Amino acid sequence: MSISRVGSYSFSCLFKEINSNLEFAISGVYGPHILADRLWEELEAVHKVWNVPWCIARDFNVGICPLLAST
Repeated sequence: MSISRVGSYSFSCLFKEINSNLEFAISGVYGPHILADRLWEELEAVHKVWNVPWCIARDFNVGICPLLAST
């Protein structure tokens, strides 16, 4: 791990694999879903700083598309 960022609703770490120099980020989200707009703004800011492959861990309780919602 080389760099970390702690926000109000998430923490993020930037990793670099030594042999290949591959960089990737992992974020853990712990914000409540009622503050979803602020959470997405925070995650967008992380993406702007680190434009690398990225894994975000959390059950967001937010649907990407209404067609994907369970009935």
